Amino acid sequence: MRNTIKMKNNILFNLWIFFSPRRKYQLFILIFLSIVSGVMEIVSLASIIPFLTYLLNPNDIYKFKNKLIFHELLSFINSENIILASSILLFFVIIISTLIRLISLKYSNLLASKIGIDLSVSSFRNNLNDDYEIHIARNSSEMISTNTFRIEQTVAGLNSILGIITSSTVAIFIFISLIYINFKISIITLIIFSFSYYFLAIKTKKRLTLNSGIISQSNENSVKIVQEGFGSIKDIIINNSHEFYINKFKNIDSRLRYKQAENAFLSTYPKYPLESISIITIVFIALIYSTNNKINYEIITTLSVFALGGQKLLPLIQSIYFNWSSARSRIEDIKIVLRSIKYKKNREYSSIQNKSKEPKIFNKKIELRNVFFKYKENRENTLEKINLTINKGEKIGIIGETGCGKSTLLDILMGLLEPSSGELLIDNKLINKKNKLLLNSWHQSIAHVPQNIYLQDISFKENIAFGSTLENINQSSIINAAKIANIHNLIKSTENGYDTKIGERGTKFSGGQVQRIAIARALYKKSNILFLDEATSALDKITEKQILKRIMNLDNELTIIIITHRFSTISDCDRIYKVENREIKAVKNFNPDLFNE
Repeated sequence: MRNTIKMKNNILFNLWIFFSPRRKYQLFILIFLSIVSGVMEIVSLASIIPFLTYLLNPNDIYKFKNKLIFHELLSFINSENIILASSILLFFVIIISTLIRLISLKYSNLLASKIGIDLSVSSFRNNLNDDYEIHIARNSSEMISTNTFRIEQTVAGLNSILGIITSSTVAIFIFISLIYINFKISIITLIIFSFSYYFLAIKTKKRLTLNSGIISQSNENSVKIVQEGFGSIKDIIINNSHEFYINKFKNIDSRLRYKQAENAFLSTYPKYPLESISIITIVFIALIYSTNNKINYEIITTLSVFALGGQKLLPLIQSIYFNWSSARSRIEDIKIVLRSIKYKKNREYSSIQNKSKEPKIFNKKIELRNVFFKYKENRENTLEKINLTINKGEKIGIIGETGCGKSTLLDILMGLLEPSSGELLIDNKLINKKNKLLLNSWHQSIAHVPQNIYLQDISFKENIAFGSTLENINQSSIINAAKIANIHNLIKSTENGYDTKIGERGTKFSGGQVQRIAIARALYKKSNILFLDEATSALDKITEKQILKRIMNLDNELTIIIITHRFSTISDCDRIYKVENREIKAVKNFNPDLFNE
């Protein structure tokens, strides 16, 4: 029980810490609107009394005028028009009360959506800013679920929390007004409703929490199976395994939908028995007064006001319960989103990025000194005792068997992975996560063509000028990079040239064409060091030779590091290294004809 309370407090505390000063201010405005709405509910109930009293028996008005808040206001009106005046007053108060409630509701929903934007952007920013090693170890379906479904669930949960605040505030004011009218009946009503909802909450709390975890995990699994299905579509068609994936998706989705339906029922069902209980309570009280011969106009007026007050109070109490159960049913998603935010880390990283105006570094050499590296999930080192010096302007080739650690070595050189021990130095400056300004400057200095190339469903020029807005794209630089990468003619042959959309992942183009687009992207950056990781593996030898010759002749000071399985690719390199047995060794007197392609 203590752990549960602690968990709730932590969630609310973390949400409060996450709120910007502007959001906290807006939350106080919402509370103020709720208080005004509660006051207007008191006024609306108070205005009912003179109306009913004048209507039932105008002569008894003076017997309990101390309870008629608006009696003095209406006393100067002619007795023949008193009913009309009290009706107009009641009509006016109800309209104003309703308008304020609507304004409060709209503001609450708007505030929840604004907080949702903050959460969504912060979560996405934090995921993008995570270390590269975290990215390669994390399942993409988890990130997609967090930044889509779980954000939506968290926003719904926040809306529920805000709903509890507004409904509770208004309910308290209504109950205070009922206490003022009749203390005994109010206390009886409070005990009955409180006990009923408390009993129902105890019964449903565990089930809601359990379902919350199942829904959250099922949604992630659903995203995962969709990714697997569309990502393996060729194999699915060839193996005729459509039904296997459909059934797998159906099982996951069915569990998700059933638990959502169960939570929806658990959140709403108390409304119906409690409506019956409220009516029975009013009838029971009236019956007691009747058997004691105490029925009079005052009692009828009081019971009528309580009936109206109950009509207003019951939906509010149901709203509090519904919002509580709704928030409870989303607690796992809220916890995961809060864990993904790490708000302070985001703010520090962003401020560092914005302040980073250092020029591109690397004027002399790159060094790896006694570098060891091990992935967190592995027991053994991937690389050991790596010592390497690359001078500016050199063309370096790196070969080795599949899985020997070539790409890992490249990631360390690019500052994407930090050595488990040892150092990466650029011009004798240590590059690591602690000096983010220097690390960011190093990233600005390099260009990279990876093994796995991701092309966006945007135009050729936007893909080549990766990360640049349309107004900042230099068209002549785009064309020049495309020509060097031998992709210009293909682009010009398409319907809209450089404005033609590529399509998702570039599936309309061959592997070699996709690689040439990626090479053009790297060249457009105009960096002084270029990393090529199997960048020409899908090209024929003639095209590869033409492209590499153009790249090699671009600038004598351009440093190029090439990883390849095709040894003819590195025949013109100044030095060649081989990664073997976790170490790197220089290859002397390299002859590509001695190696099997």
